[in-house]
Amino acid sequence: MIQQLKKYYAKDIKINEAILSEDYSWFLIDGNRVGIRKSRLHKRECQLLSSLLTPIHTDTCYETKIEKYWYEALYQSKDIQITSVRFLHFFTTHPITEREEFHNALHSIFGFDTPTIWETSQTGVLILTENISEYRLQTALDTLETDFFISLSFFVGRHYTQTNQVSHLYQWERNLFSYLSPYLSKKITYIEQLLPYQLMTLLPKEKREKYTNCLLENISNDKELIESIKVFFQCNLNVSLAAKQLYLHRNTLQYRIDKFIEKTGLNIKTFEGAVAVYLAFLSLNIS
Repeated sequence: MIQQLKKYYAKDIKINEAILSEDYSWFLIDGNRVGIRKSRLHKRECQLLSSLLTPIHTDTCYETKIEKYWYEALYQSKDIQITSVRFLHFFTTHPITEREEFHNALHSIFGFDTPTIWETSQTGVLILTENISEYRLQTALDTLETDFFISLSFFVGRHYTQTNQVSHLYQWERNLFSYLSPYLSKKITYIEQLLPYQLMTLLPKEKREKYTNCLLENISNDKELIESIKVFFQCNLNVSLAAKQLYLHRNTLQYRIDKFIEKTGLNIKTFEGAVAVYLAFLSLNIS
């Protein structure tokens, strides 16, 4: 990989420099720090490299010993053994200059202190050792957006126990979130909601389109019906809850579900049928 990059970028690549220049985008490849001049990288190239490799962020900030400890574990592959951890990734639309105030606000909302590793002025990760409810996450999101005049998104990773692969797991989550975030509309997303997206993006475009067309051809123009079934899925196949969110009578939504089943031949009241159609909906979002 490194030899191929050296051949392609020639004089615009640096390897294992003592100081990581801000003029370069840096990546970790087989333990080597590889930098490519930013002016040479097109946006799509940078996105592709970031999804395939482990980015190294030169403007990372940590304030405490425990944050330095975690920074070294996540970005320098320091060998550590953890018993329980969950990564809460955050992304903002604008740089956060008041980092201490941001951290203090999180501490106040969550009710406990948590190490915060800044990757850039707009992205970072909270190291959680306690569970946080979605209600509290939503409260934090609403409060921070109002107080700091930003648009904020949370991506909630898996709960890991008894592992020494913390750097690998963190980078896997981070790359997954970065790659798939353009397809997401929710402000709070859990990793299990991303994995089906990953499966669909691995398919060639023509195969995704063929899969979607085969399943949804007979209802592709009925936007109201499609939206109703999407909400039905979001409510975990709960007709009453979905009807409430759609401001419909329960019988009206039940009629639409039956209509969908009749037109597609797919029984979305079953787990298997719902999964098949759900993947088709994800394919529509990706396209």
